[in-house]
Amino acid sequence: MLDSVVFKTKKFFREHKYLSFAYKKLVDIYYLYKIKYPRSYKNWIKKSESFSYLSETVDVENTFFVLIDCNNYQLNEEQLLANQLASIAKQNYSNKKIVIINNEALNIDYPDIEMECFSNAQELEIRDGAWVLPLHKDVVLSQHCLAELNYFIECSKTKGVNFDVVYSDIDSVDDKGRRKNPFFFPDWNPDFFLVNNYFSKGFAIKWHANWKEQHIDSEEICYRRILNSLSTPWHNVNVGHCAAILFHNLGAQPHLSKDMINLAENTLAIEADVKESAHVKFNWPLLDSPKVTLIVPTRNGYDILKNAIDSIVEKTLYPNFDILIINNQSDCQKTIAFMEELSARDNISILDYDFEFNYSAINNYAVKQAKGDLIAFVNNDIEVISGNWLSEMVMHAVRPDIGCVGAKLLYPNETIQHAGVVIGLWGGAGHSHKMYSRHSNGYMDRLQLVQNYSAVTAACLVMEKKLFNDVGGFDEELFPVAFNDVDLCLKVQALGLRNLWTPYALLYHHESISRGDDVTPEKAKRAEMEINNLRLKWKTESHFDPAYNPNLSLTSEDFSLSRL
Repeated sequence: MLDSVVFKTKKFFREHKYLSFAYKKLVDIYYLYKIKYPRSYKNWIKKSESFSYLSETVDVENTFFVLIDCNNYQLNEEQLLANQLASIAKQNYSNKKIVIINNEALNIDYPDIEMECFSNAQELEIRDGAWVLPLHKDVVLSQHCLAELNYFIECSKTKGVNFDVVYSDIDSVDDKGRRKNPFFFPDWNPDFFLVNNYFSKGFAIKWHANWKEQHIDSEEICYRRILNSLSTPWHNVNVGHCAAILFHNLGAQPHLSKDMINLAENTLAIEADVKESAHVKFNWPLLDSPKVTLIVPTRNGYDILKNAIDSIVEKTLYPNFDILIINNQSDCQKTIAFMEELSARDNISILDYDFEFNYSAINNYAVKQAKGDLIAFVNNDIEVISGNWLSEMVMHAVRPDIGCVGAKLLYPNETIQHAGVVIGLWGGAGHSHKMYSRHSNGYMDRLQLVQNYSAVTAACLVMEKKLFNDVGGFDEELFPVAFNDVDLCLKVQALGLRNLWTPYALLYHHESISRGDDVTPEKAKRAEMEINNLRLKWKTESHFDPAYNPNLSLTSEDFSLSRL
């Protein structure tokens, strides 16, 4: 109800420009309220976790081997093991086996629970292709865990999908047994996994009979086995995500150990900037510095244009770029004189576009004149903060499996303007974490970590020029002003490439200063046409964004729980 009221109120204020100050204050109050009073997880559980569909029959009941290595437990942690075994015994699924590795350090005398025991991991006898759940000592299973995993695996097979790894969402349980802090993960997100190992406390993996494990650690097995499959090429592993809470975590969230970081460096030929941190950053090899053409459209706007160009020239550390400014019918003499002054510089060119404003057409025209192998779409109201912004984006844009690369953009008040685009918000698309603090970690640390998003904004976007041309560039007819970047990214994603957002390219975005808001009747009509075109072309009203989660709200940008 609250989201519906706010949505209608936003629309009212956008249509009445003279009330824009009141609108901005409303937005500030709304987001402060959302952060202070999040939706009740307890109520969400009551409304969402029926699991009634599990009564449907499936043809196969897979055998699940729940693997527990008692060598990971301290002598005073026998209760953790008891909790785990109790959660396995309560499963409403019969085809399961408990496999225990124990060097007799712990008492595992549970006569009512059938289990196989081995003295060390090398003695394990698990058939090839069996589904194994390596259980972390801090994790217990939900009552429906195995039944849900089986249902998900078998339903996926009917769609022609055979997974090697399946993971689910997870929450925490406090010392009083109360569930809290749900982590609703995205679908398989390789770049996020690389720096976060996000699902390593709740997954099942197809076992290989030739695997010889020294010990069983769920976080380490998850990272190593998947990483080994990713080495060449990246897509050699098929990972499925079951969007339901099937595991409960009693301890800390997963992290990358020093051994995992070293493994990633050696396997993928990358280098970690941070060796011991919750926020690990990897640098990908950049053997040379390919030329990048920065495309900056403008119409008048001397102050913002000068601020943008000065910040780019003075702060950008990347050595090989040129700037192509597209003059769209400027009539401000100060702006014209400034562009003439800039054109005298070696790496700055001015290109006139003497037609009605059409963002897509302007940039398509500019790309044809671009000299770089890579292109960077940069709004004229951008201001560079971090000097390595372009280096960070190019490093990813030249990777063969990456398409569009987006930056972390801030409003001048130090809150988030762009941190990746979520498809499906309000039936269209919206920016994740909008209005969060610049220094916030965000949901699941997502404001601090490199990851894949379905789309990123073209206010600052880097990609290969050939790829841009291969997908037909921006759509000038359907998306002349808005959502052209979303459409572009979705076309790139449809080729099998991953779009990527990096928090290490940091810039200010003085959003829509030069163009203004869509408040006139003509602009409002055009904006409505573009959102309708997006919905028709990409089915965004029913589209599930793999970088998001169906249990999260489609009427807010803060990763709050959905209202059922």
